[in-house]
Amino acid sequence: ILRGSMTAILSQNNADQLENWGKHKGKSETHLRAVIRQGIIRHYLEKNIESYGTVQVTEKGNTRKLPKAFQVRKELDYTTLNSGVNETKKVVAMDQGLLSILKDLRKKIANSKDVPPYAVFAENSLSEMATIYPCTLDELKNIQGVGEGKAKKFGHPMVEAIAAYVEENDIDRPQDMVFKSVANKSALKVYIIQSTDRKLPFDDIASAKGLKMAQLIEEMESIVLSGTKINFDYYLEDIMDEDSIEEVFDFLTEECEEGSMNELLEEFGDDYDEQELQLLRLKFFSDVAN
Repeated sequence: ILRGSMTAILSQNNADQLENWGKHKGKSETHLRAVIRQGIIRHYLEKNIESYGTVQVTEKGNTRKLPKAFQVRKELDYTTLNSGVNETKKVVAMDQGLLSILKDLRKKIANSKDVPPYAVFAENSLSEMATIYPCTLDELKNIQGVGEGKAKKFGHPMVEAIAAYVEENDIDRPQDMVFKSVANKSALKVYIIQSTDRKLPFDDIASAKGLKMAQLIEEMESIVLSGTKINFDYYLEDIMDEDSIEEVFDFLTEECEEGSMNELLEEFGDDYDEQELQLLRLKFFSDVAN
């Protein structure tokens, strides 16, 4: 209606006679969806579940006062997202023989847990394992994208296989790499987990620690991909409907090969903004892998 884009059902209801018909025809569907989502978050609008999820103006929105100004994310050119800014740099494995063994083992673990292989360990994690040769869980948890939770859940057969491979091939491990230092972010990690448990708004969580929203999501990603579960359903349910969440989950479960943001943006970039897809990806890893 706002874009003046006629459909069969709108034509049947003479929607082009409405006062607001085509008032924002210069704006894209993605932009207007983002505005509507912000309206829902700020309680100017609400979804009527009993009426097939239609959006209605709330009492707050009907006060006839102009709402407080808010920002909407700028639309992205998704063709530029391979620049390395939005993806972790690819790690090239030094030992291709070990990498092949680890991939086969990851597949067996994934089948036994009934999850996609990338939800067990990402490609970059396997590549780093095949370069550094972690032989204990303490060493494994320092691998990119692993962490203590994932090391305990999936790590035993991996380190056993690596240790056997090292001994069988008489490999001299690079000790300085194995015992690399890792920044201690435990206080921030605990704060984020406790705040989401209390269902605090993401804006409040971020501002309390001097973070931008993108930085908060990056910290949450680090927590989730290392094997710790975060429950932020309360936030997702405010900005997305159940069908949308299920649609993305089905893709991640059945069609996605690596579980990467690039795959999600290629498949859903026209329907959801990048931040929504990041959060859906985190929810998937949190619910399924952790």
